[in-house]
Amino acid sequence: MISDEKKLLKRELQILYQDLFKNQDRSMAKINRFFEITMKIARPAVARQMGKSEDSYAVEDIVSVGYGILWEQGIIEGKLNYDEERGYFADYIIGIMNKLVLRLWRSEDRKRRYESSLSEDQTQEGGFALEDILDAETHGSLRGPESELEYQETRSLQEKAARSFLDSVIQSKEPPHQLLAMCYVKLMATFLDFSFQYNPYQWAESIMKDKTLRLLADEFLKTSNEKLDTQYEEWGSCFEKAMKGGYHKYGRDFPVLEKVVFTDHFNRKDLENYSERSCKKLISQWMEKVGQDENLAELLIQYTEKREMEKEKEKEKEKEKEEPHAQRRRNL
Repeated sequence: MISDEKKLLKRELQILYQDLFKNQDRSMAKINRFFEITMKIARPAVARQMGKSEDSYAVEDIVSVGYGILWEQGIIEGKLNYDEERGYFADYIIGIMNKLVLRLWRSEDRKRRYESSLSEDQTQEGGFALEDILDAETHGSLRGPESELEYQETRSLQEKAARSFLDSVIQSKEPPHQLLAMCYVKLMATFLDFSFQYNPYQWAESIMKDKTLRLLADEFLKTSNEKLDTQYEEWGSCFEKAMKGGYHKYGRDFPVLEKVVFTDHFNRKDLENYSERSCKKLISQWMEKVGQDENLAELLIQYTEKREMEKEKEKEKEKEKEEPHAQRRRNL
């Protein structure tokens, strides 16, 4: 029996499918809602199929990979293999997730093959990965009660660090078009709580397509406020002054920067260069800021220690899982 709430979610998702995949309406509000509903539908389905023996991290990774497939095939490539006459889009999503679970089960070397299907953001500065600093929307809904307290403590530390970093972004003196490239490549995906299985520059380019710098700035600020519970009404004075003015450097000639459509004038290589350069600068500046804030520095030390402990626990779990297989191989 399908609950009334699930029926409503399936109908809303069907409308969002029409808007995003067929009508090319890529507003951040609709993208966020599409992601939220997809997660609500996919997580329970994957968890049921995998069973209680699987940890929540494996469930979340499968859901993220499935979402990546939807986005890559539907938005970036425009080749989504979905037939509306055969049922709801929600059922199509569950089908993708189920296939990923089966693929995982069929692999003899599950960990090696599964991890090879995921890519990680390698941008690091001062010992911190950017997603570690900003991953305030971590997954807790499928965790057991024994880890809930640790999860809440870690999330609190992440949120405080994320708000501090966001303030550095808002007040940055970087050129707006370069700063926004970094915001969409490095931060927006984290705010959407999404791990990529494909090129993040390609994803960001699809989100930024046909949008002016002003619209991109407004949508990023709105999403940041929603995800981090901040209340920024506008960007910093340096950013706003640059947006209202012109930009005449390196062969670019823009009378009013905020009216520029990013994807009309900058290619994916520009997106990559701007995002990497701005990211390194901002993290370096932010780390200096952290060093001057005793409370925040202590929070990050605690967070780093927690991360190291979690990594050690995961290594121990993997060793325990591999031991029976290793023993069988030795007995052959």
